[in-house]
Amino acid sequence: MNKESDETMNKTTSETTKVDVLRIAVERAGQLESEHLVDALVLDRSGQTLMSFGQIDRQVAPRSAIKPFQALLLANSKWAELDHRAETRLALACSSHSGSVSHLNILREWLREMKVLGHELACGAHWPRDNNERNHLIREHRNPEKLHNNCSGKHMGLIALCRDRGYAVNGYHKFTHPVQQEIRQLLSELGGENWEAAPWGIDGCGIPTQFVSLAALARLGLLFFDESSRFFRGVERIRRAMTRHPQLVSGEGEFNSWLIKESGGKILAKGGAEGNYWGASFITGMTFFLKVRDGASRAAEAAVLEILRRNGDIEDSWKASFEKMAQWPLKNWSGEVIGRIRVE
Repeated sequence: MNKESDETMNKTTSETTKVDVLRIAVERAGQLESEHLVDALVLDRSGQTLMSFGQIDRQVAPRSAIKPFQALLLANSKWAELDHRAETRLALACSSHSGSVSHLNILREWLREMKVLGHELACGAHWPRDNNERNHLIREHRNPEKLHNNCSGKHMGLIALCRDRGYAVNGYHKFTHPVQQEIRQLLSELGGENWEAAPWGIDGCGIPTQFVSLAALARLGLLFFDESSRFFRGVERIRRAMTRHPQLVSGEGEFNSWLIKESGGKILAKGGAEGNYWGASFITGMTFFLKVRDGASRAAEAAVLEILRRNGDIEDSWKASFEKMAQWPLKNWSGEVIGRIRVE
């Protein structure tokens, strides 16, 4: 990493933590009922700070919000050049999918081609978010499979990377496995912080998750604007995969997929558990990372739209859809509007 980029990183992380947090208020009958606090950092394509909220140097575990970067080595590999279904498979490697039939069909074909058995995936099984698939399993008196896990695409991508590298598949999810070591080295290089030395725990799907600064996480997105990077070919593949198949990244109608689709792929975003969100805009050339302190996903989604609004990333082509979503009405089970979520 050159001296100029080092100075940029130092400037970013030296931005003080004394900036007010982004506050997400939940109102009922005009009264404050709940409040969520959000830390966030927004950078321009050169790494300069556009906006910051709260403690940007606090250590957070990004969870699934960094899946596009965990998939980057695969996207930059020979596999991506040779696999005839690489685009949709990369979209799923970046995803937290809802377990719909469209997701499962791609994953099952990928399993068959790699001659991997479902039980070899290290992620556990859970009920799919997709109502049609959930109801289908119930009618058939079947339990969910590991492929229904919203992280199964990431796990398939890790196994594919093991095959590409010649690593043993067994233990691919372990901290000491070579594929996990490669990913940590990559993230350290991109974010300018040592992921190898960072505190770590286990994610919900069994993969190691490190605790690093929010500033380092925001810097990961700068790669999407760095055409000189040796990883830029992989970045372009990930961008195409997420842009052309937004429904695979999450699920039809879900916020993450909606955002990519409605912006015509000019906004890329990926959410993670506990109120994490990464995003990048190719409208103004910016990238951000945010973390809701209490882990509320509704607050993370509201904060994403507020950042896009403040930064001027709302084009006429999707302005009406944005404004409708950004109203954030609260409704009861009868469909009556009884409150709202607002950003302060």
